[in-house]
Amino acid sequence: MPTMLEERPTQGDRDVTVRVVNETARSARPGRRLTFGGVLGTAVVVAVVVALVGGIGALLGIGNPFAGTTTDQSPRVLLKELRNLSDFRAAEATFQSRVELETDVPILPSFIAGSKVDFDAIGTVAATLDFSRLATDAVQVADDGAVTISLPSPVLEPAVVDPKRSRVVNRDRGLVNRIGDLFEDSPTSERDLYLRAARKMDKAAVESKLAVRAERNTAAMLRGFLGRLGLDRVTITFVEPTTGPSLRAA
Repeated sequence: MPTMLEERPTQGDRDVTVRVVNETARSARPGRRLTFGGVLGTAVVVAVVVALVGGIGALLGIGNPFAGTTTDQSPRVLLKELRNLSDFRAAEATFQSRVELETDVPILPSFIAGSKVDFDAIGTVAATLDFSRLATDAVQVADDGAVTISLPSPVLEPAVVDPKRSRVVNRDRGLVNRIGDLFEDSPTSERDLYLRAARKMDKAAVESKLAVRAERNTAAMLRGFLGRLGLDRVTITFVEPTTGPSLRAA
C-alpha cells in the first residue's frame, strides 16, 4: 500500500505528517443501486423507442425492422402411393359434434387431480359408389328399349374432421395432471378427440339415411344422362354386397 509524505514547515523542528492513501479505495467509485423504478423506467423507454421505430418504418413503407422472419425447413413431400379412382361421390353430409371428456379421481378434488376437455368438431361424411365393381351384365337393354342397370350400393366413407373448423373450447387439468404432463411428449394431443368425433359422425351418418339419398342422387343422374340419349325407360337397382342382386330399385 503506497504512502505519501507531506511536509509542513514549522518555526522549530520540522514535523513530518504521514498520510496513508488507499489507491484502490480512491479509485473505486460507489456503484449505482438497481431499483424497481429504474428498471421500470428503462423498460418504458425501450418500449417507446421500439414503438416509434416501428411506426416510422410503417410510414416509410419499409415495414417493422423488429419483425421476425419465419423459415420453413420442412423436407419435401414424399409421394407414397398413386391410385386410379372410379368412385362416384353421390352425396355428402356435414356434421357438428361435441366431445366432452371428464376424468375424476373420487378421493381428490378436481383442482388437485382430474381433467376435463370440451371439443367442438366439424367434419364431413361422403357416400360413394364404386363403379369398378360393376359386373359385365350390369346394364341390360330389352328389345323394347327398356334399360335395367344394376349398381353396387353406396358406401359411407369414414368421417373426415376438418382441423380448420374444429377446436378445443375448454380444457381444465388438476395440479397432479399438470405435473404428470411434464413427462409426456404431447400432453395436450388432440388425436383422441378427433377419433372420438369421427366415430360420432360415422354413427350420425348412418342414422341420417345418407346412403338412401346417395341412391336417389345416382338414379337421378343416370336417368338424366340416358334421357338425353333417347332412353326414357330406365330401371336402376342397387345390389348389396352380402345379400345378392336387386335388393332395392330406384
